[in-house]
Amino acid sequence: MLFAIVIVTYFIGRYFAIDYDAQSRAKNQLQKTLVENFLNWQPPQYSADFPNPYHDEIISRGAEIVPLLIKSQKTNKIASSTVVQTVGEIGSPEAFEFLLDAYKIETQPDTAISIGSCWRASSINKVFNSLDKTDRDKLLQTILGEKWDSLKNKNEGEIKKYITDNMSEIIENCKQRSKPVLG
Repeated sequence: MLFAIVIVTYFIGRYFAIDYDAQSRAKNQLQKTLVENFLNWQPPQYSADFPNPYHDEIISRGAEIVPLLIKSQKTNKIASSTVVQTVGEIGSPEAFEFLLDAYKIETQPDTAISIGSCWRASSINKVFNSLDKTDRDKLLQTILGEKWDSLKNKNEGEIKKYITDNMSEIIENCKQRSKPVLG
């Protein structure tokens, strides 16, 4: 009798494991299709301000969709502004390295703002160590806005302290600024 219970339990466990794998594969395929549709969508002719119908669904997926958005850009030398703004709006720290690499190639304000929404205290040194002073100051000026005027003549330690002390506010501000503006 015990042997029969073990066998039944084994097969039930295998059934649910297979079912879970199938669900996981289906979810991954759905997300890949969603990202492809999002990136390939074009507004109707003569209506550039038409919102992407996949945007809200992408944003609602949050950090789980970020690796697919980043992976979609691996073959591009310059990152798509759509992806840069979207990962910035999501604010996932997982996108930080991708965004910093994109900024090194092309110092765009949208990329800087997205970096501001994705960085965390542990990544502040990467900004200071991987960019020359001119590009770093341009990045910080874009992220910090008016606050940069009072910081630009401070030493590196004081700037890092300000960023660390105000990290939550900076992240939220940059997330808001990453949202697409139509019109």
